[in-house]
Amino acid sequence: MDRKAKTTTPGSPLERPSAAGRSNLRRYAFVLLPGFSSLSLQAMWEPLQWAHSYVAVERHRNWLVSLDGRAVPTNSGIRQAVDCSLDDLAEVDAVVIIGGEDLQEPLAERLKSWLYHCRSQGWMIGAVDYGVVAMAQMGLLDGYSVTANLRYRHYLTEAFPHLSIENSLFEIDRDRFTCAGGVAGLDLVLEMIATDMGGDVADICLNHFNQDRRRAGHEPQRLPFEQGVNSASRKLKRAMAIIQDNLEEELTSDELADLVGSSRRQLERLFRRFLGKSPMAYRQELRLWRGRDLVLSTPMSITQVAFASGFSSNSHFSSRFKLLFGMSPREARLSGKRQPPMIRTIESGSSASL
Repeated sequence: MDRKAKTTTPGSPLERPSAAGRSNLRRYAFVLLPGFSSLSLQAMWEPLQWAHSYVAVERHRNWLVSLDGRAVPTNSGIRQAVDCSLDDLAEVDAVVIIGGEDLQEPLAERLKSWLYHCRSQGWMIGAVDYGVVAMAQMGLLDGYSVTANLRYRHYLTEAFPHLSIENSLFEIDRDRFTCAGGVAGLDLVLEMIATDMGGDVADICLNHFNQDRRRAGHEPQRLPFEQGVNSASRKLKRAMAIIQDNLEEELTSDELADLVGSSRRQLERLFRRFLGKSPMAYRQELRLWRGRDLVLSTPMSITQVAFASGFSSNSHFSSRFKLLFGMSPREARLSGKRQPPMIRTIESGSSASL
């Protein structure tokens, strides 16, 4: 009895992408720095491995690499085995630096020398998390559009004012790419999969990992206290973005309302409804979070941090800092805590665990 030909839907296992052009797929090396985030690694590694397997490309096209070939500790203390050291790595097409804030000076110099060799070979070079800071310090991001996680972006803005630093999930600029880390790594790698293997493969990968959409690189990162504004009006979101992009400016509520096409009273109602604070209190919290990042990640004096964060005096900055984070800037620096156990909203004085 004749059987009817089976019909397939896009992405069905019965209809795999053509193997043609496999040799043009990029080969990636993930260089792990001590203290790296395993989430940032897996958000990129697993989708990439799955996509290569889906199009029947050999699984060992991508490599995990450490500076010396030894296992690398993550930020949670787990040791991640690797395939090889920098010196033993075969030719690849793209290098991804996953940082790690525990990079010591001798190893940093070795990594810098190796990355300059990568550049001379024409390989793409990218970074995630603290890797972006390391690349900036090595001069490998000059002249490129860059993004970084919020906790590093403020330091980069102060230390490298010539860099074009965006508030985005990821940036791909010619032979450089940077990513904010965390689940944004999935968005970056889906863009790479779409480029290497086609948008259909990227969409199938998206479904496989139970994500509803591919976020564009230019979409903004979320700030620590922006939860609950997804359903807010466009005017509120626009006002929040203007404040974030102009922290040094002393915009009044009236000026802000004019910029978003709203009345001052309407805009203040929106801020209080969705954020529980006025526009000016929201700006002050942003400035304090910026100051906290500078306190924890730079050698700047507290006075320098205060002025860089938009405060007119050290005493005002320190008092508001302690009100929000439960400790003074100096105490925060001495303790080395990156996540204070409690934060307080400036207007209400209530506490909430992070």
